[in-house]
Amino acid sequence: MTWVTHNSRISQRMIDQHVKVGPAIDLDDKAEEKITEIIADIIREKNYTVYAYNICRNHIHILIKCDDNAVGDIVRQIKGKSAQLYKEYLGKTANESFHLWAQKFNKWLITSDEELHKTMEYILYNRKKHGLPEHKTILNIASSYIP
Repeated sequence: MTWVTHNSRISQRMIDQHVKVGPAIDLDDKAEEKITEIIADIIREKNYTVYAYNICRNHIHILIKCDDNAVGDIVRQIKGKSAQLYKEYLGKTANESFHLWAQKFNKWLITSDEELHKTMEYILYNRKKHGLPEHKTILNIASSYIP
């Protein structure tokens, strides 16, 4: 499975599900690096199997092996804990409002080796697609937990 968190246009479904829409956060290099470190710690702690990861200013891509019924729980764990730890890193108090991730995410089932390799390639080259430079520290952190 792969899931992607991202900021997207509001839809009727989002309104029906009471999704809160706010401004997108554009992360700088230091923030991307810190969030990647936090996510790496969560992945190692939970022993998730991850095949690809990338962060691109206002969204991430992660290709993770899991059962379909576990995707929502895994996403909630990663998004919730990373937002909490990043908020603490920024020195924000518990009563300060803080939103790091969009409430929505996308997922899809990968059914072949070819699809797996194409998805990995898409994720790995996503920074370039968005005109962002390669970030060697992020690559090194991600490679520490990707088999």
